[in-house]
Amino acid sequence: MSTNNESEATVSLDNTKGHFSVDTELHQGFQLGSLVIEPDLGVVIRNGQRYHLAPKAMEVLLFLSSTNGEIVSREKISQFAWGDNHTSKANVTHVISEIRHVLDDHKECPTYIQTIPRKGYRMLLPTVAKSGNSIWPFPADQIDQIGVTEKKWKLSFSLLKSSRLINASAAYLVVSWVLLQVFSIVLPIFDVPPWGGK
Repeated sequence: MSTNNESEATVSLDNTKGHFSVDTELHQGFQLGSLVIEPDLGVVIRNGQRYHLAPKAMEVLLFLSSTNGEIVSREKISQFAWGDNHTSKANVTHVISEIRHVLDDHKECPTYIQTIPRKGYRMLLPTVAKSGNSIWPFPADQIDQIGVTEKKWKLSFSLLKSSRLINASAAYLVVSWVLLQVFSIVLPIFDVPPWGGK
């Protein structure tokens, strides 16, 4: 399962019993892009800073990270984390929000967890499990990093697009242009001096 100090994480589901099992290697630690996750310690290391993640949120992050980018329904997450697939959707949404906060991920412009409407969630980056002879965190040349500047621009644009600022700005420009056209036609009719038009 290991190649070049990397191993794929796996999760399996026994369809007869509805039991999920996560690869035990992931409990020792894994990496998502430039993040280092230590599930047994409940810690996420981001930009050299340690952030605590609640046990239930860590379970869900561990589960999502072990699915190899497959879409995971809310029911499966509920079954895994709470042992009941009829748990309130609000519970899953709250836990995903908590994970996103710690990962510094944004729903509008995700880097780690993508929301698939009416289907569930999907982990966008591959999971690299910790191996016995690895040093944490991995060297920068082994990490599939996303440029910080590019991420900021994507986030800024997506937030701007989702806000009403663009619509308001466009409406202001159109109304201003129409008023200028009307004034340029109406003012000469009433012999308004040039300084009045200005």
